[in-house]
Amino acid sequence: YTEYEGPEHALVARRYRLRRAAAAALLAVVGAACVAGGALVASVHASRPAALGESSPDAGDFPFETVQHPISPSSAWGEAGFPYPTGAWWTNLVVSDGASQPGDQPAVPLPYAVRNQHGRGMEVSYGPTRRHVTPTFEADYFGADLVIAPSRADASWSGPRGAGPVRHRVRAHDALTLAVEFAGDAPGQNFTARLARGAPWVVTEWEGATPLLSSDFAFTDVSEFSAGAGGSGGGSGGGSGGGKGGEGPKAGKEGAPDPLCSAHPECALLAASVADGRCCPLTANGIMLECCATSGRTSGGSPGGRQPERAPRGDTVGPSDLFQVKLQTGQVWLVAFDSPVTLQWRANPASLAADGPYSGTVKVAFAHDPDSAAALGAGAKGPYAVAGSVDVESADAEGATEATLRFSWTVAGAGAGAGASTDLITLALPHHAAALSEGRVVRDGPRFDCVKGPLTPVRGASWTIREPLVNASWQFPRRANESMANDVLQALKGDLATPLVLAPDAKDVYGFGKQASRLARLALIAEDLGAKSEARTAASALALALEPWLPAPRPTARPH
Repeated sequence: YTEYEGPEHALVARRYRLRRAAAAALLAVVGAACVAGGALVASVHASRPAALGESSPDAGDFPFETVQHPISPSSAWGEAGFPYPTGAWWTNLVVSDGASQPGDQPAVPLPYAVRNQHGRGMEVSYGPTRRHVTPTFEADYFGADLVIAPSRADASWSGPRGAGPVRHRVRAHDALTLAVEFAGDAPGQNFTARLARGAPWVVTEWEGATPLLSSDFAFTDVSEFSAGAGGSGGGSGGGSGGGKGGEGPKAGKEGAPDPLCSAHPECALLAASVADGRCCPLTANGIMLECCATSGRTSGGSPGGRQPERAPRGDTVGPSDLFQVKLQTGQVWLVAFDSPVTLQWRANPASLAADGPYSGTVKVAFAHDPDSAAALGAGAKGPYAVAGSVDVESADAEGATEATLRFSWTVAGAGAGAGASTDLITLALPHHAAALSEGRVVRDGPRFDCVKGPLTPVRGASWTIREPLVNASWQFPRRANESMANDVLQALKGDLATPLVLAPDAKDVYGFGKQASRLARLALIAEDLGAKSEARTAASALALALEPWLPAPRPTARPH
């Protein structure tokens, strides 16, 4: 870096400053977080190498304090050892912000999100059915579609209730899976959740406690489900809801189903919660409600599928090892057991409990449509992941053009015998599916979605993904589209006119690093567009923002 900007140095110096600023901004993202003596400690230091013969500056020379982090590790970390993986996908289950408890915020293994808010148990959400999209924002909101907890029923079964506050703690973790134990306030009231990224089923393991499922939404129907069913027994589009066989919806104009929820008794509860009171033909989340099905549909299953036996509202259903649960929102879930059980259920408040202690797995899965339900049901007794790893390999030679990523899972379950690993189904993100070279795509598999795009079912406990390697540099690999250059420039000027953009003010390294790296990118964009004035503005603002973080105070001159 040189402060001289004569004609022969200006271009080189400017590019050097931009690269230096961008590199520093990226480095600023990295915060120092470590665990010492059981307390989570975060500290910020600025440093530079000491010149030969020069002593390093004392800690008092730096303009930052060393402080203890206000949030100490909670008991939810369980058996997770040091160093704690503070950036893991499941960290929300074990940290809090002082105003909340560990687990109040969801962890997102995809396609589901899970949490344990207020000690209710493991809340499971399939967020895409609550997706909210604006021109600048997209989110899948959390809803407690199903809540899994150990049950403690009254002797007369006036309704099963939870086992008091349900605590959770980590038992094991790796790059792709998490084992977390949930326990009630009495001995034996516990189960272990086997969460795996991309798993179509949420799997829990039980050893003698009584499973209880509840929901923030009323249950409209609970019935036995046949893996061969593909009609009303298989998904959200079939049946007339509640078992009134053959009774179609009330007709609206020109004989079409009336779109108002209030016109259909089975959907009356939704009139206030669905936009404009309309539930036909599709809700905002794209799921057809059963009360709005065409009059030709009945409560019967498809040809070849077993007629599901429907219980009245709030009764006993079973014994069976596979059930279908329908919610007032239009969602349909499958609940699978290792062995037949009898369930007691109520519509509102929603509850669904086994009739006694149970040992084995309980799996739950969202069924997007009848075909998805049939595919899920067919694989309900298949293996599930209990451990996983990701290995990255690339040739050491100069000019290597490809990297290989290997995803590997260890499986368990009733089907975990010889060859079971080939039956594992895991959902691939769009960028995984596009680069998959080992792992068989299941074309007729269940349908799932997430904010990153549609998920692709892949069969096998081992994937190989090949990614091309490209040369990375500060400069863009190609020129901007000339027809869009002016629009980009105007947007750039608008960003640089925003005070917060020009003056990063976050006090933590994470927030500051994001703000500073944004400013560095704007400087590089300006340079690429040939906007010299904007490039200087961004680079100068970035240098000013980084100044307190990088250099130590000038030490007293010493002979060298």
